[in-house]
Amino acid sequence: MCPKRIRAMAPKQNQYISADKRRTNEILNVNHIGRTNLITSLLKDTTAVLGNVEHEPGLPLEDDEITRLKLWHKGIIPYYIDTVSYSDKILRDRIRLFLNTVNSLTMLRFVELPSPPEDEQTRYVFFVNRRAQLACFDHSTLEFTNHGVQQVHLGYDCLSSDGELAKAVLSIAGVPPQHNAPNRDQYIKINEENIMPDKKHLFEKVSLEDWVFDCESYDYQSASHYSNHQYSVNGRATIEVQPERALAGSNLGVNNKFTKTDIMKLRMLYNHIVKKEDKQLPACRKLFRKGANFREDVSVEFVPVPLKRPPRCQLDQDSWNQDPGISAHDDEEEQEEINKE
Repeated sequence: MCPKRIRAMAPKQNQYISADKRRTNEILNVNHIGRTNLITSLLKDTTAVLGNVEHEPGLPLEDDEITRLKLWHKGIIPYYIDTVSYSDKILRDRIRLFLNTVNSLTMLRFVELPSPPEDEQTRYVFFVNRRAQLACFDHSTLEFTNHGVQQVHLGYDCLSSDGELAKAVLSIAGVPPQHNAPNRDQYIKINEENIMPDKKHLFEKVSLEDWVFDCESYDYQSASHYSNHQYSVNGRATIEVQPERALAGSNLGVNNKFTKTDIMKLRMLYNHIVKKEDKQLPACRKLFRKGANFREDVSVEFVPVPLKRPPRCQLDQDSWNQDPGISAHDDEEEQEEINKE
């Protein structure tokens, strides 16, 4: 039964690849190995704004928080690309190149597996599209678990958009969509009557304890934010920007790449986790003799200083009483006043 199913899917995939070969080649620039112009631009622009990821502190999350938020141990995310779904190497390289760029921008480490794990407990991401669909899929962070295979469906059309791949990465890494923020009602209005019934769960708020980004400004242009008519059942808007936020939300959900805030969220979640696990190499006593200047403390673990969260950014209901247009990271003077208190 399985071989017949594979043969039935192949013509549809080959038809898509043949018709879309020129566009895909332009995106990937597969004549040489390296980042595409689009990804290189993303890397330069974001790095210029955010600075070096190695020097960026992260949130001091406890083990129970890491488990509850479904974060990845040591920031390592194993993945396997289904060769049946993406039989053309061009499609697989598109995914690989984007994930390598994410590795460059954050402390995350997407690591490709040569084959799927045989056991059912090993946690890994499985990129698949066995139905050879063109449309993109949305994945809620609630769908993922802390063990076993994490299926991520990427339609072929999604591979031509950095925004769709960025949205998938945010969900995989445990970052809920911006429109699901607990304080979203200050910025947008959700019209539930206009949403497709089977898609309403994608518009639900996350719990306050599962949202650790209350110090960050609301990001209308986030790669994870839905557009005005996303999953509309009747052609009417499913999301409307609050009247007083009309200017800031003029380009709601139309971004085609990570925003500064998207990258900041990934760094906040994983920088401290990864750095806390890193250890300096111990002295190699078998190969070298101790010299006169040998220091015994060279093998002491390095524990980085985590990101300090001011009182107003703790996970409680009072955190939403602040001016929603101000970010604690951007307002240095107000930050100093809080620290003095």
